[in-house]
Amino acid sequence: MSQDLYNFKTSLIIAEGGIVYFGKSKRFKITVLSLFLLLILIMPLSHAMKISKYESQESNITMSARKVIGLQSGFNESVGINDNGSALINNNLIEYSYSTNSLLGYFAFYGGSFYSGTPINNSAFSVQLNSNFNVTSSMTLWAQDVFDVEYQNGVYYINIIDNLWNSTTSDANISQGLVSGKGTVSISGSQTYYYSWALNNNNIITTYATNIPFYLYAYMTINQSSNGYPQIYMYYEFRNSTFNSGWILYDKITVYVKSSNPQFLTGIQSSINSYFPYYPFVTQWVVGGAGGGSQLTVYNWNASMGLYYEYNGNFYSVPDAISLQPSIFTAGATAENVNQYYGIQEYYKNGIVHQIEGQNQQEFLWQPKSYYQLNGNNLTLYLTPPNGEWLITISGNNYYNQTFGQYSPISYILQPGNYNLSVTLYAGSMPIETFTSSLTVGGGIVNVTSPVNFYVDGFSHLSGNYLFNTPVNLTFPSIYYINNNSRMLFKYLIVNGQIVKSNTIILYVNANVTAVYQLQFYVTFPFELNGYINNLYQKISNGWYNEGTIIDIPAQTVYNGSYTRFVIYKETYYKINSSMIITPPFYTQYYLKINYAIPAEINGVNSTLVSDWYNKSTEIFIYSIYYINSTARESINSNISKIILRNPVIISVSVTYQYFINIRLPNGTISNWFNKGMLIKLPSIIYNGSLERYVLNQSNTIIINSTFNLTINYIKQYYVTIKLPNQTISNWHNVNSVITLPSIIYNGSLERYVLNQSGIINVNSPFNLTPSYIKQFYINVLLPNGTISGWYNSGYKLVLPSIIYNGTRERYVLNQSNEILIEKSFNLTPLYIKQYYVFIKLPNGTISNWFNYKTVIALPEIIYITNQERYVLNQSSSITVLYPIINETADYYKQYLVTINGIDNWYNFGSTIKLYESVPIYETLTWVGNYTLPNNSNVTVNGPLIENAKISTNITFVGSIAAIIIVAAIAGIFLRKH
Repeated sequence: MSQDLYNFKTSLIIAEGGIVYFGKSKRFKITVLSLFLLLILIMPLSHAMKISKYESQESNITMSARKVIGLQSGFNESVGINDNGSALINNNLIEYSYSTNSLLGYFAFYGGSFYSGTPINNSAFSVQLNSNFNVTSSMTLWAQDVFDVEYQNGVYYINIIDNLWNSTTSDANISQGLVSGKGTVSISGSQTYYYSWALNNNNIITTYATNIPFYLYAYMTINQSSNGYPQIYMYYEFRNSTFNSGWILYDKITVYVKSSNPQFLTGIQSSINSYFPYYPFVTQWVVGGAGGGSQLTVYNWNASMGLYYEYNGNFYSVPDAISLQPSIFTAGATAENVNQYYGIQEYYKNGIVHQIEGQNQQEFLWQPKSYYQLNGNNLTLYLTPPNGEWLITISGNNYYNQTFGQYSPISYILQPGNYNLSVTLYAGSMPIETFTSSLTVGGGIVNVTSPVNFYVDGFSHLSGNYLFNTPVNLTFPSIYYINNNSRMLFKYLIVNGQIVKSNTIILYVNANVTAVYQLQFYVTFPFELNGYINNLYQKISNGWYNEGTIIDIPAQTVYNGSYTRFVIYKETYYKINSSMIITPPFYTQYYLKINYAIPAEINGVNSTLVSDWYNKSTEIFIYSIYYINSTARESINSNISKIILRNPVIISVSVTYQYFINIRLPNGTISNWFNKGMLIKLPSIIYNGSLERYVLNQSNTIIINSTFNLTINYIKQYYVTIKLPNQTISNWHNVNSVITLPSIIYNGSLERYVLNQSGIINVNSPFNLTPSYIKQFYINVLLPNGTISGWYNSGYKLVLPSIIYNGTRERYVLNQSNEILIEKSFNLTPLYIKQYYVFIKLPNGTISNWFNYKTVIALPEIIYITNQERYVLNQSSSITVLYPIINETADYYKQYLVTINGIDNWYNFGSTIKLYESVPIYETLTWVGNYTLPNNSNVTVNGPLIENAKISTNITFVGSIAAIIIVAAIAGIFLRKH
């Protein structure tokens, strides 16, 4: 079958298939066909689509932190092979993506018992090849190549349907003008438009009737028309034990939107702009309900399937797949599903997914992996998936083989040797994972001959002849020492007659190996020189020389650096047959370098010493002084005076022309030899004791260009110390100079010293002086009426004013000592009490005096003039002195003593008193005193007042009563008479 999968394109049969029946009578077949056609006509031909950017977040597998693949466990989803661009490799989740022009699905069915629910409600199921493809970066369509399988009375009836959906968004549709093919645009539900086609012959749906087992192949491919429109070709192939339909193209769909490169999409495709944030596209080869989003319930099941994509003209298994449709996907996926509990279990074996009845489980169907077996020189490579897009590279032992996409297992026959194996699983052009290993293929016998000890697989062997089985690792020492002065030097190996320069070799086949070495002796020379070695002119020095070497050393001068040389004065010849020391006839010379030609004694002879080569042990004596005349000479200064030459010498000499000079200073004369051109720096100061000195009064530099006598100009100075109040000034002053003392010396801003003597001093000798200064302090005294500021001598007594008047009605009275001793600078606010002048008129006199500010004056409440006259205060008794009070009259009212009937009371002047006492009618009351007044009279108080009530009989009233009595008596007498 696998060969058919890889080569199916070579046997495409373009046809429209008929109906194939197996068994039963013609009448029965017609009856079955009629019933089946009737069922087909009432069945929906669409296989419903889910469109999602993401759906349920449930997952029982830990996802990559970068993207959520969206696996789910145990849900009612389609079951089969779902490739969403995720692989489980070594239990690590790997993401990949690819696009392809062709997809191929294989399905084998061996029998089962099943039922599709609403809206199918029949013993049927579907097998669907589903994938999204890009038309443009913002338009995606979803294609389905579908087999519907129905079971009736022991016969399986198979029909072929395709669908095309707009999966750009959940509400996108396909209009009649967007696509063309054998099918038509239909309506799903009330709003979603899709394209569908059922394989037919003269408008009768084509059906295959078959027994089990049967095999179904679905193949979808995309290309472009000449005007750039995508075209989807829908193929199928049906097989059973007696029939093979071959490949049949049953529909070609054209999409009337121009596209640059339409391809089926798997995994995350970031170039499809309409699906940001780019959840994975899923490619499906799955089993589900028979249509309309129905659910398949499985009671018994035996099937197998495989899913393949095309790359570079070959079909490969998808890199990895999951069993259930993922919960998170981009664009379209099938809505048909399988019951969770009465469903399908899957397992993977030898590149095929096998299905049996059971509970749905979400899992990776396989983990991509690679391993090999090596039997002798036969390498067998095992790959999972075995028909995946594997790149296999084998290299080593002058061998290289690279194979892209062979079916596992793969065998290679390798020659003995070391090899590197690299196996990479691809998804389209994208490498997913690489597995690497190294291996060794052995076999053969190796005969080794070595004159020195050597190593075999790390173990030492003595010199001699040996036989070894391959593979064998031989290592021969680069140098083998016989003793300190002789050795064997590795030259090469002879392997099966061929020279091999390496001293290490790994052999896997039969071989004869001979190690070839060169005997060498160690030869020493007193120094490195030039000569001929076996007639080849070259440098000659200490080292190892091959046995029999001829060395010819001609006469020559050999330089050992810049300052030593060896003069070989005779040619000599030598042949190397052993270790030896070669010393040709020579003498040694050293270079004497001197910077100036000078007179000297060389080997006892007066001569001029110059830079040159001198023989070892030459004796040299250098002179130090050469006199020209009594006032001029040459001085030779050398770092060395006498030399016996035993090594190179650098002599540094300085030859100086000198003059004899006399210089007279204030304290003596300098007579000496001085170098020509020398700058003599005269002393700037010459001290004569500690208090007298001489200061240079000319240039301090003299250039020696000839002999001379010179008297130097100096100024005499005396050291003077002046102790001022704030410091001591000590300095040198020229003789007869004048020092001016400061008249005032400030010690800060508040203290100073004032000169109290002459400020001019003539300097004729050294002296110490303490001038007379008076210390003063700056004083600020803040008085109530102003500020006293100024400088005052220390110890001065400042007298403060006792009273300070501010006009005639305000003054300040000192409330502290009025004398202040000036001992420091200060700011002072003396304590003064503010007073105001108060003049208050009272009824009996005045209050006239100075009172402190805020003093409270208490006025008398009552002022008695006499014992019968007084004044009573008619205002507040307290007056607070806040300002001057002048000619203010206190408010009093006058009262007089009033005595009524002996009772004393004080009444205000001018008040009115009512004189009244109640008496019987037969009495009369009269008030007598200062005034005689009848009862109930008013009197005005104008002074002291005494009034007493005087009571007498009321004569009038008594006479009236007596008259009445008399009249009554007379009337009674007259009445009795009548």
